[in-house]
Amino acid sequence: MIMIPGVVNTDMATSRGTTRPRRGFVYYPITGTFYPYWKIKITDDDDVVHWISDFTDGSASKNYLISASVTRTMTKSLSRATVKFDNSDGTFTDTFNGGEVIEIYADYTDGTTLQFRGKLDDINYGVTGSTGFTVSVTARDYPELIDTSVIGQATASLADVALSALLYEYYSDIKLDFWNGSAWVRATYDSTARNVTWSGASTGFPETSITMSYQNKKGWTVISDMCKRVGLECYMDYDTSESVWVLRIFLTDEIQNNSTSVVYGNNLVSVSNYGKDNTGIANNITVYGKTESSNILLMATETDTSSIADLWQKDRVIDDANLTTMSEVREKAETELAESIQSIYTGRLNAVGIHNIKPGEQIMISVPNMNISGYVTISNYVQKIGSGGFTTTIDVKREDNRFTDLFKEKLNIEEEAKAFNNLNAMTDSYTVYFDEDPSVMSHSDTEETEGKLVLSSGKITGIATSESHTANADITECEFRKYSNFPVDEGDVYGVSNDGGTTWETYTIDAGVHTFSSTGSHLKFRITLNRTLDTNTSPAYEAVTVLYK
Repeated sequence: MIMIPGVVNTDMATSRGTTRPRRGFVYYPITGTFYPYWKIKITDDDDVVHWISDFTDGSASKNYLISASVTRTMTKSLSRATVKFDNSDGTFTDTFNGGEVIEIYADYTDGTTLQFRGKLDDINYGVTGSTGFTVSVTARDYPELIDTSVIGQATASLADVALSALLYEYYSDIKLDFWNGSAWVRATYDSTARNVTWSGASTGFPETSITMSYQNKKGWTVISDMCKRVGLECYMDYDTSESVWVLRIFLTDEIQNNSTSVVYGNNLVSVSNYGKDNTGIANNITVYGKTESSNILLMATETDTSSIADLWQKDRVIDDANLTTMSEVREKAETELAESIQSIYTGRLNAVGIHNIKPGEQIMISVPNMNISGYVTISNYVQKIGSGGFTTTIDVKREDNRFTDLFKEKLNIEEEAKAFNNLNAMTDSYTVYFDEDPSVMSHSDTEETEGKLVLSSGKITGIATSESHTANADITECEFRKYSNFPVDEGDVYGVSNDGGTTWETYTIDAGVHTFSSTGSHLKFRITLNRTLDTNTSPAYEAVTVLYK
């Protein structure tokens, strides 16, 4: 039965919400093929079910809905929903206070396909002349992942171990699934052995190890960052067959959904803003890690010269104090660059409601005259139920795979645009802490003890020389910084080399930036420690940074 705008169906004249005679909306499918069914219910803290809409039923007691919207996104955020419904008779006044479970179902058979499950965040009441008294609620699918802070670290761990350890510690009711190319397989975590076994073949799972620490970060931020580092995508899902929450992880563009498509002349309503998106491209990435006092910096810069030649230099600066080693800083810069130089085609398609899709899936789309033909990846989609019936808006992306195929979330604004102690515009750093094991220093009458570089007992002079650090390009300038027991170290002498120690040049602390006269990309430094008497306090260094470009 097709309902026409402005005509009330007398067979349902006593129903509310979607079929209310007073101000309810009527729907009309684009063709006779699409007849949607939906159900929306909220279960309160006492397990009492409150029906907002049941379009398979049509009874007045189950239809209050005015509009509903569900947004699902891969990797960068949790899913969320907004539902607005009638409260003209005060049925829902003071009924909800947050935390109640909301479920939204929609399909073309019986309204049993779960589109969203989550917990209510906000409950807002309103009244207008056109809609009467209303209630609007917002919800997220697993809000604890955003509202709970986590503390921990991963050391040379595979992503499955790192993710499982985090879930085990903070979110024990969440299971971990991986798409192996043909099916979802589930992880079982052994917290004692710190290893993961899968319920089936884990073909294609990234073997890249993760080393990172996180302190008072939001759970979802850590999860998405772990996934980003190894090229995985993720989203939260509720497995109705087992009544359990699942974190689903998968490789980019690895899941093809062949059960649905969007085709011009069939279920496509409109396309907007499809084309190449250069606004998010960054080809010169600088990452700052933790600082020690105001002098010791961990920093790294990664640049793609081909992208700069094609466009122009587009900088991005990231500050993350949770990056505590140079390897972590360098890894962050490399992965951010890999994503940021992607040539991405994006667009938004509006179609008749598609009930059987998930974030990150590839679906077939065909739109002539717009160069859209083939599989595209769903990065974000919105399911809408309202006066227009059941519709789906899809944000799609198609990446130019000339570069590493990694998808990253948008950068956290808290990590952007902070003040840095780098007024000489250096691009990278070689930082040494004198408690590293193994040490990167060679010693002549010096030693490292209790986290400090000092003269050996009974010595009045000694030399400590660093290992060679290989840069990505020739080093032309440097800036030497120290964390030491000034002014005891005033008599010390510093040397720097950009050719691995073949040529040494004296660095004068007061001079600031040193310009090399030699050419090379192998950085070393050395410190000559001095004291007048062997009984005097030794110069002592806790860390040294050589900034360079």
